[in-house]
Amino acid sequence: MPAKCGLTTSKPAKTFRWLYLPFTLVLGLGSMILATQRIAAFWNYQPALGKPLFTAFNLPWYAPWSAWSGQRKQRRGFHGPDQSGPVS
Repeated sequence: MPAKCGLTTSKPAKTFRWLYLPFTLVLGLGSMILATQRIAAFWNYQPALGKPLFTAFNLPWYAPWSAWSGQRKQRRGFHGPDQSGPVS
């Protein structure tokens, strides 16, 4: 009886499983970069975010981890763009 739809073929199908890890890493890094840029825009590019890596399109671009280091600085005395003192 002949094989139907290739169900009994011995040749393995080509897969691209090796692409999953690099794709996931690039997607995660891109998401972190986008999130950091959104946070920087929300905080009006305050100095607590640190020194930008570079400037493109007239905007400073920060490292993906700058939002978390800026969060530590905020606890030490940086108060958001609309606040004049500690939150009560």
